[in-house]
Amino acid sequence: MPTRKLLLYFLKCEIEKPIIYQLVKDYNLMINIFRAKVTPEEEGYLVLDVTGTDEDIQKGLEYVK
Repeated sequence: MPTRKLLLYFLKCEIEKPIIYQLVKDYNLMINIFRAKVTPEEEGYLVLDVTGTDEDIQKGLEYVK
């Protein structure tokens, strides 16, 4: 299965949303988090690998955009 490395930035208003949960549950993706800084009331970021089919990865990317 293909793997893509992603760097996601979150605005304050997005921090509380279960984005990683949704990628796993709704898009059948495996997630490996390498680095993260997600703090309430601040912006945040995640560096992660996403593994799945090309179609599921593409759908997941559209979701996070």
